[in-house]
Order: sequence, then structure tokens, then C-alpha cells
Amino acid sequence: MKKIALLWLVLALLFAVAACDKNDDDDDNDNQPADDDAAPADDDAADDDDDDSSTGPVELFQFNLSFEVEFQAVLKMKQYADGTLEGALIPGQGFDVVTAGTTLQGSGKLWQFPEANGRMIMLKLQGPSVPGGKCGDEPISYSLTLTAKENNGYMVGGLAAYCGENNYTGRVARLLRLSGVQQPAK
Repeated sequence: MKKIALLWLVLALLFAVAACDKNDDDDDNDNQPADDDAAPADDDAADDDDDDSSTGPVELFQFNLSFEVEFQAVLKMKQYADGTLEGALIPGQGFDVVTAGTTLQGSGKLWQFPEANGRMIMLKLQGPSVPGGKCGDEPISYSLTLTAKENNGYMVGGLAAYCGENNYTGRVARLLRLSGVQQPAK
């Protein structure tokens, strides 16, 4: 009985490894077709992989977000070919961890989940101290996370504020729920 269970476990592991094959046909050489691009009708080197040296923005987009009930903000982001993001969050109203009109800037990553038809955005932002706020005279670090279904501009997530510069661990000073709709960048 143990041998049969072990055999099933080995088979399951083999299938899992095969399912996780990360062959994305990108041979990191944009001047040559990918190794597995064997079809003679498809020998165009320009279509087999990404331009690995490209650093320009792929997409610019903007979100108008609602925090909690009455707190409004605008999030502007640039997405690059490698999935990295640069972003700026501009709150419309003040709060005990953010000052109205202050631009919070940072960087992050976009993750695609094709199996779930979704995506997730994570940005680490920095901001100044808020007089009379929860963090006193310390600068504030923010972790912004948004999720959405593809082809649906509605995103939901949260903004976690941490006391201290480049501090994204430990006790959260304030956690704000947020939601918003993606709009073309202006």
C-alpha cells in the first residue's frame, strides 16, 4: 500500500514539474529565432521574443481611487516591458498618515495571472512625515496593492502606511481599503 502511495506521489510530482515548464520561447537573443521556433514559415527573428534591451514604457495609465468613504486620490503609473512600474499617488484629502496634495512616488511590479484572468499591482511609495499624524516626525513608507480582472478597469486593494523611511514590515500605522476605475492617462 505504501509503494502505491509513493508511486502516486512521484507521478504527481512529475506532472507538477511538467506543468511548471517555464519555456516562454524567449531565447534572450533578439537577433536570432528562438531555439524551438522550427517552423520555416515563422523564421522572422522580430516575432519570436521580446526586445530585452527595451526600457521604454509599455503603457501609461491612471486610476481615480476612493479610499474608505470620503478619501479621494489619483494614482498614475508607467508600466515597462519587464513588468516593473513607476507610480505616483496624489491624495485629494489629508489623513493622519498622508497630507493632501503631496505626491508619493515609488516603484513596483505588475503580476499577470492568466489562469485566473487577473492581475495584481504592488507599489512601494515614500512620503514625508505628517504633522500631528500617527508617525510623528518620521517619514512614512506606503505599500499599495491593487487587484483586478483583465478587461475590467475596476481595481480593489489597500494602502498600508508604515512609520519610517523604506520600512515595509512590522506594525502598520494605518491600513486603508481602496477601489477605483482605470482611465486613459492624461
